Amino acid sequence: MNRSQSFAVVNYLLNHKGMSKEEIAKAAGVSKRMVDYTLAGGLKQIGSKSIMRIADHLGLTLAQLLPAALAEASDFPAYDDLIFVRKMAARPRGGDETEDGFHTRYSFRRDWINTRGIPDEMRLFDVVGDSMAPTIAEGDMVLVDQSQNQEWAPGRIYLITLNDAFMIKRAGMRPGFYALQSDNKDKVSHPDISVSVESPDYFMVHGRVIWSCREF
Repeated sequence: MNRSQSFAVVNYLLNHKGMSKEEIAKAAGVSKRMVDYTLAGGLKQIGSKSIMRIADHLGLTLAQLLPAALAEASDFPAYDDLIFVRKMAARPRGGDETEDGFHTRYSFRRDWINTRGIPDEMRLFDVVGDSMAPTIAEGDMVLVDQSQNQEWAPGRIYLITLNDAFMIKRAGMRPGFYALQSDNKDKVSHPDISVSVESPDYFMVHGRVIWSCREF
């Protein structure tokens, strides 16, 4: 089962079956955090066996549940010159995650977005906080390519999780450590963070920020 299918099922259960994330996690036999990862479109996903447990919990077969979920997820037409990107309800910041799940979709020109990465792996997020100001301000919307989650190129900006906090930081590097840098010059309020290159479980790169939008 791929990411889009896992997301579609969980989103369907939340929005059309009235199940809470806690109920989904219990039916699937996984943690609520795994449900959160699935909704965020990250690498960690609820797998086929867990989806089959959910179907059984609902008195359905996988062949009945999956088509229903995918039908609800494909509610936007695929125009030839446009690609629709999901905007997530989760809002990254220099602190805790706020909300989870799928919010809406925004369209991008196909000829533009295809040169930036893999559109199927892209997600949009609203930003909270000023740790990346003036580059990215509070309320800005960012486009993240989740396929670019295996790199750490100094100078580029990434969406990461650190100690369960969902945030955006600029990549830096020093011997033995990843440097998570804030563009805000107030280093008392927004100090840079060092994380061991041994890639501990509490640090995850979700993707690279490739575009941002600001309203005035």
